[in-house]
Amino acid sequence: AYKTISAALAATPVLGTNIQVTGPCSEDVNINGRYNLNLGAASGKTVVLSGTINIGESTNVYVYGFQVTNSGGNGIHVDNSRGVRLDTVTSNGNAGDGLALTTASSVTVYGPSSFQNNTNVGIDILPFSGVDLETSGGGVNVSGNGADGISETDHAKLFVAGSLTVENNGNGAGQQPSGIYLQVGSLADLLDCTGNNLIQANHHAGIELLNSSTLSISACG
Repeated sequence: AYKTISAALAATPVLGTNIQVTGPCSEDVNINGRYNLNLGAASGKTVVLSGTINIGESTNVYVYGFQVTNSGGNGIHVDNSRGVRLDTVTSNGNAGDGLALTTASSVTVYGPSSFQNNTNVGIDILPFSGVDLETSGGGVNVSGNGADGISETDHAKLFVAGSLTVENNGNGAGQQPSGIYLQVGSLADLLDCTGNNLIQANHHAGIELLNSSTLSISACG
């Protein structure tokens, strides 16, 4: 019905819209002020997107089956949004972060998903934001990024159900990045409910904590 995702978004209601994408697409997708939006490929299919997905001021946005690469910046950026769900997505080879959260946003990532070979951070969780990695359907891979694999800043939160791989991060010039980096009261909770977590061969440290941050590594249950 529409030649671009942007055109479909512009023509549909801000509340309760389902948009199925066949792709491939070359555009920046801006999702602003949306509620209960479902956007993605048909079940079991993928959409190759050359560009970025920006989600702002939105609630309950579900994104499925995207393979995102942005040569100009972040792959996926979520700002001031709650209940964002990224299901079976890859955000690899971006010029910025694979996934960036700002302004107290919350995102659930469902595996299998990956955030690899990005110039900056794989998953960048900025102040008062949180990421939940749900991996009962497959693992999450955060590897080969130029800076930290996962970075948490200023009371950010990370929950991992298991099956997380964080390796070979921090190859950017002049940096001292780690696999998982926490600072200023941030929290990370790593469980093994869905499988073992592997954190290895990162440039500076596997996990680094600063300024009253908290780390919990425990067996499921």
